[in-house]
Amino acid sequence: MGGSDSYCSVSGARYFYRTGEFIDRLDYELKSDGGKRLMMSASEPMVVTSLSDELRKGLHYSDEDVESSSRFVLFCPYEILENGTMRRFTEFDDPHPTVYAESTITEVFNVYPGDNPEYGDYSEEGGESFLVLPYGNSLIVTYASYLILKQAAPEVKPHILYALAYRGSHYTMGDVAGIDYGPVGRVFDQYAHWPAICDYNERGFENPIQFWRWLLTQEGRTNEEILHDAWKGPGNMWVFVRPDRFPITETLAAKLIPSFPYVVNTEPTIQNAGPTLGSLPPDIVLATCEFLPIRSIYALITTCKRFRSIILPHVNPISRRRLVEEEPWYLPAGPFKLNPTTTSCKGMHGREEVEWWAAQWTVGGISPEDMDDRIPWFVYRKECSKSMSMWNRKRIWEISKQLGALARAKGLV
Repeated sequence: MGGSDSYCSVSGARYFYRTGEFIDRLDYELKSDGGKRLMMSASEPMVVTSLSDELRKGLHYSDEDVESSSRFVLFCPYEILENGTMRRFTEFDDPHPTVYAESTITEVFNVYPGDNPEYGDYSEEGGESFLVLPYGNSLIVTYASYLILKQAAPEVKPHILYALAYRGSHYTMGDVAGIDYGPVGRVFDQYAHWPAICDYNERGFENPIQFWRWLLTQEGRTNEEILHDAWKGPGNMWVFVRPDRFPITETLAAKLIPSFPYVVNTEPTIQNAGPTLGSLPPDIVLATCEFLPIRSIYALITTCKRFRSIILPHVNPISRRRLVEEEPWYLPAGPFKLNPTTTSCKGMHGREEVEWWAAQWTVGGISPEDMDDRIPWFVYRKECSKSMSMWNRKRIWEISKQLGALARAKGLV
């Protein structure tokens, strides 16, 4: 019997065994006989691509990425026995639930890949083992993705997510039909096809290995340029970066935006001429900023010294309000009161993100009591635009919103 990987029902990702798993798989395919036949054109020589040590090192994920990819919440059917204990139905032959409700589906925290996860083996920390397989009874969601789901779409409770995945079909690798997982959706396979995350079709290639061969062997390009395209460009490696590492260190290290003393409007008054943008009173300028995306505020302060002198003294509280209202995925999720139906949930209240957030700002000299007023929110938002962790966080947030919309469309909410 062949193995079959399971994938997070929210992020679409699979666990990583090690930091080099992605590049090892890619390197193997580039060097394999099949890889040698994947030519750019009829005239391309069939050569085995050998990556330099610098490129190989640059294509590793971090220890934190691996750790985050391997911590799960598991959803499975259950029943309460006469003696008050819980029986979980996770084995292949266990009955599949006919009713999807809080009374029939439970969540199990602190679940990790077992000895043979490619065969569906997962284990509760210090507890029992579970079988997570197509045609099985269980779903897995990475813990980091679960917190994002609870923030973005709290209506998608465990039994509703379970129903979305299994209702109408008992076969799933974890993915929910009708959900666009982005580049990660191309990885779903019996064994995760990591290289498929790239935009190979958009670049005119027939398959992922053609794309990676082209990307990694371009003449005249530095390793730094190649790695940039692999991670932040069409290679899309950012989709597996841990989604809860907010760019706080980068914000604290960033240069402050130069400010100017208030500049009085010096534009000449022309008789019977209408007001110009530069002649707007300060209160109108600031009131307008309350409705603009932060990137538009940034564009506005670059138009003239007068606008910069008006906006910059107020830009942090404005930016914080805009983040809360328009871009909440850039803020930590939690704390949550989690369902204490399992022993593994004791002492866990979904506070990891808010506690990490507070600790990082404290290192930078900003106490939890002063965070709202002292965090340089405007600069923080700019750093979020460059953070692969925040890119992935936004992707998972958007998937969570899709799940909520799908649940409503199916009458589950």
